[in-house]
Amino acid sequence: MPERRVLVTAGASGIGRAIGGAFAAGGWSVWVTDIDEAALATCPDDWRTDVVDVSDETAMAGLFRKVSRDWGRLDTLCANAGSLVRRQLLRTSISPLFAAASTSTSSERYSRCKERCQ
Repeated sequence: MPERRVLVTAGASGIGRAIGGAFAAGGWSVWVTDIDEAALATCPDDWRTDVVDVSDETAMAGLFRKVSRDWGRLDTLCANAGSLVRRQLLRTSISPLFAAASTSTSSERYSRCKERCQ
């Protein structure tokens, strides 16, 4: 069976770390990104790691180019990164909530990054 490859955003700790661990346990090659460099340093030695802010479109395009160059392909993308809005839900406008949701769900952002890598 060919090697399978996964990229997990916000993968240095918490749920992202568990996702990476589950893929690794299944024999997958794991590449994680995070904004926490210290947490990335604690990831297993056989994982690829990069400090990347997923809200930075230029940084994401660079990451996808690097993945394409080093791995040739990506089988699965786990868009785990998100942002936190610390406000009372009924007393805030919708804009911050959409911004928080779009950090992890913006397929348009990932599509544009993918196009730049080809």
